[in-house]
Amino acid sequence: NHDVLNIPGGGLANSDRLDLYRLEVLRHKYNLNEALQRLKTLSEEVAKQSGVELDEVSHFINTNISQGDQKNFDDVFGLSDKDPYEENRKRCGHVQATDFVANLSQLIKNSSAGGRELSLLCSHGWGFLSGAALIRC
Repeated sequence: NHDVLNIPGGGLANSDRLDLYRLEVLRHKYNLNEALQRLKTLSEEVAKQSGVELDEVSHFINTNISQGDQKNFDDVFGLSDKDPYEENRKRCGHVQATDFVANLSQLIKNSSAGGRELSLLCSHGWGFLSGAALIRC
């Protein structure tokens, strides 16, 4: 029994038909705000273990689930409303962990810092398994 369902016939099965791709979240089982709060706590701990504060992180890289998901992420983490990976989400949809490859590639391509800025890769994992990694790029 899953709390988040990928609907068959979506973007992964028909990559040229992103209009068919959708997620169905069983809201009575899943609380996005709680999952994001857990992710923020985990991210703060990752930063602390690395000897930095979360506010020293220059870039936050997460998944391309939806515009609403990005907005909720920004609200919990206190980020601007600018969606740096909106084009990736529009072009590719949510392609699971590949989102990180696309978003990190875009960040590296557009970066002028030469590997010196802190970036946090993180995902709420729909509340099942949150993850966070702090890198320099």
